Amino acid sequence: MKWHQDFLFTPHSNDDIITALLMVSEVTPENGPLNVVPGSHRGPLWSHWQNDRFTGAAGSGG
Repeated sequence: MKWHQDFLFTPHSNDDIITALLMVSEVTPENGPLNVVPGSHRGPLWSHWQNDRFTGAAGSGG
């Protein structure tokens, strides 16, 4: 999966949200662990739309 920000997946009118992740099995490099970019919570919010198409990927690279 490409880099993405969960906040932008649905239109929000209120940004008072929290995201939680509960792993139900062991997290290993082989099964795709969660990666967090330090400081990314400070912004910016990236668009998931590239060339008028929803890609789900953050940033301009698609």
